[in-house]
Amino acid sequence: MDAAETSLWVLALDADSWLSCAPSQPSAALKINGTALKCSHCGSSNTIRAHLIPRVLAKEVQVGHAHAVTKADGAISQISQSGIFDPDILCGPCDEKLGLLEEKAAQLFTAVRNQAQGLREGAIVKLPRQDDDLLRFYAALLWKYSITRPEFGRVELGKFQEPLRAVSFGSDAIPEFLDVALFRLRLDINDTGVFAYRAPSPDRKLGINLYRILVGGVLALVKVDRRPWGDRLTSELGVRGRGEVRAAVAAAKEFEEFKMAQKLAHTKPKVSSFLDKQDNVALNT
Repeated sequence: MDAAETSLWVLALDADSWLSCAPSQPSAALKINGTALKCSHCGSSNTIRAHLIPRVLAKEVQVGHAHAVTKADGAISQISQSGIFDPDILCGPCDEKLGLLEEKAAQLFTAVRNQAQGLREGAIVKLPRQDDDLLRFYAALLWKYSITRPEFGRVELGKFQEPLRAVSFGSDAIPEFLDVALFRLRLDINDTGVFAYRAPSPDRKLGINLYRILVGGVLALVKVDRRPWGDRLTSELGVRGRGEVRAAVAAAKEFEEFKMAQKLAHTKPKVSSFLDKQDNVALNT
């Protein structure tokens, strides 16, 4: 059974909006004797409800009033208005530091979507890059998912967990193992919207270890591997060491990020019923 079949999915208003977390595992308690765990970065005990997928990006897929958190069998397990959060991993100040990266990333993704409008498939969008904040954004997203609860989609980073934490908060230079290749996934040539988001999902391409992440309408293949990219396209798209950010324009229908969302929305009765209800709510508000 592959990761897609055992994932958690979150579907928003329209039938093509969803989130996939990594495979669900048995729940693990994050409190000791009723006491909340301390901030995983600074050690403060004043943790807050920290969003895993940034709220600014999770809200982009929502047209109605809620998302449906569901498994691949179509069983809805949670209703959410702004994505999944974990109350036991970060304090307010640390969450705010990562929030600065998230706001900049959201602005970049909007620019990518707008510039991709009207371009042919296979075209490359290019934007100036002035710092390493995009790589730090993806490092932070991976790190948060490596310390969250298993049922929220925890991923294993192994020896890369600590370096990614340090990179997330700007205390270290970008390590050689970290890079990202971006693809603007769109529904049609004039699409500037966001049809879905997907939490980190481990993958392996041509022997290279990476994570698939879809936020802001942009699919990121995040390389966490000291070896170079295994093919020409991802090598040309890689952000590391360039003075610009590149994103390849691609048809969403060719990617698993779209195909599994369609399958869930149109073949699982409970999910379809929920989406229809949210559609009616949106039309009447």
